[in-house]
Amino acid sequence: MLVLKEREPAARSLARSLHVCHKVFALLDGGLELADGVSDQLLLKGSQLAQAQVLLNAVFLEEEGRGQEHGTA
Repeated sequence: MLVLKEREPAARSLARSLHVCHKVFALLDGGLELADGVSDQLLLKGSQLAQAQVLLNAVFLEEEGRGQEHGTA
């Protein structure tokens, strides 16, 4: 019985530590998911801006009477 009582606090301490580790890892995972989503949004906006710039260049060239830029359809 004495051995069992000595192990109980250690087991509880281990369980608490594992619970805290689980919570920390869950928060870190959430942070990584958030960062991934933000980077995807930034890349999407960047590609949309680049496409808009190509279209604007094509329009400006057309207005100047030179036709469309090469590589755009």
